[in-house]
Amino acid sequence: MELELIPLHHRKESLDECVNVLNAEWPRSVPARVYSLEKSCDDLPCSLLLLLDSKVIGHSRILKVHGIENACLIESVVIDKSLRGKGYGRKLMELTENYAHKLGFSIVFLNTVDKQDFYEHLGYQLSSPVNSLGANAHRVSDSFIKKFMGASLEETRSESQEKKDTAAPSVAPPAPPPPPTPPLPPAPLTTVGGGDNKPRLRLIKNSITWMKKSL
Repeated sequence: MELELIPLHHRKESLDECVNVLNAEWPRSVPARVYSLEKSCDDLPCSLLLLLDSKVIGHSRILKVHGIENACLIESVVIDKSLRGKGYGRKLMELTENYAHKLGFSIVFLNTVDKQDFYEHLGYQLSSPVNSLGANAHRVSDSFIKKFMGASLEETRSESQEKKDTAAPSVAPPAPPPPPTPPLPPAPLTTVGGGDNKPRLRLIKNSITWMKKSL
């Protein structure tokens, strides 16, 4: 049996197969899924197909990470449900990492809800969240990203106050909108013993865990 990894945009005839594999795991309208997958390109984002004897059995996607040199994000990692438990997931990650390394990336990020143990065994460690804007990253300014991530909240307030001090409106300005509801804090992590007697961080159900690995 022959196993290979091929960019989707180099094998467009497999688009429908890819849609079926992804939608079996994460249901989504077919037009929306196709629209997302058709963005695949050599310049990223890049959707990758894991083929077994020319049949699509898995998918992964590589995107650029904003603000971290030589870093990428791997997402939408999935193996056909009928073929799980056979080592194809590990092989998919290995081939995806090799592909990312050939593109010049030396750090890989990902996030998971319930596969932390799997990625730990592949060498991933806990990390802080990162930001990726996919194919539209080059269209968004650094200042917008900082505001979006909350990094320049004080700058925003200062600029707003300066405008108020220098402006001379002829009518009273409208009342400001109520402050946004603050996001819920991340779910706590608890320490439990691993099979090798080393302590491991175990995530609470339904929380998102960010992880990274150096290639």
